[in-house]
Amino acid sequence: MPSIQIRPLKALEEFRACERIQLAVWGNLGVGSEIMSVTAKYGGAVVGAVVSGRVVGFLYAFLARRHGRLVHWSHMMAVEPKFRDLAPHLGEQPSSAFLQIQKWYLLLEAIATGLFYVIIVVWMLV
Repeated sequence: MPSIQIRPLKALEEFRACERIQLAVWGNLGVGSEIMSVTAKYGGAVVGAVVSGRVVGFLYAFLARRHGRLVHWSHMMAVEPKFRDLAPHLGEQPSSAFLQIQKWYLLLEAIATGLFYVIIVVWMLV
């Protein structure tokens, strides 16, 4: 089984990979690479699932205010269909294993930066 690395995405090529994944999963582009880049630089989060150096899944969260507190608003997450079953050993349904890893990473990152964390998924994984 290939190893899965979950980490923040920072390079423009990585954000473009997220565009490719959106097109593969939903058939359209919800958030472009330029917006992802700005989000990642200024307080939001773009967390990727990387296999053999290739971004195969991502979670996108932007900064927002909820009840007067800063939050990471989890807007979008997706995993390429052929990689959805890579982590069944985590005790989750295969299609959700990657997503669970990404959500936990994002939660830890938010706590470390002092943000109140709310996960509200607007785009659902098909």
